[in-house]
Amino acid sequence: MGTTLQVLIADDHALFRKGFAMLLQDSLAGARVIEATGFDAALDILAGNSTIDAAFFDLMMPGMAGAESIRAVREAYPALRIGVVTGLENRALALQVIDSGANGYILKSASEEEMMRAVNRLLTGETYLPSVLPQIPDAKTAWTLPHIGLKAERIADLPL
Repeated sequence: MGTTLQVLIADDHALFRKGFAMLLQDSLAGARVIEATGFDAALDILAGNSTIDAAFFDLMMPGMAGAESIRAVREAYPALRIGVVTGLENRALALQVIDSGANGYILKSASEEEMMRAVNRLLTGETYLPSVLPQIPDAKTAWTLPHIGLKAERIADLPL
């Protein structure tokens, strides 16, 4: 890591992104936090800044293709510490993301203390998985991004 810790947060939800940035700035003395609103914007930032030490990605933001996107970032930036920050409590997905090269899978429902414990473990080279992971079912089922949208016949049934 460089002299000033530089962290990228890529999340399309402004409230979470800003809150997470404030938490990092309050907890990591002197850290510079850079924000991106989507995966493509995050890639542009990474391409233009070789001194970013860690990047945190939301799995459900525009441009993101789940674990495959994490794999692509890992291949392009092998030294980058990669964290996934998500609201998806899914063991299979957590394991896929780690297998794809992420250093951590952090739940957005975590407390501030747990989130910072995860960040600090990630920054020191450790892998982080949430402590609730063993209680979450479905560890061996492959996970894919949910299809969002309605079929035409379902749209016709909506009360307007």
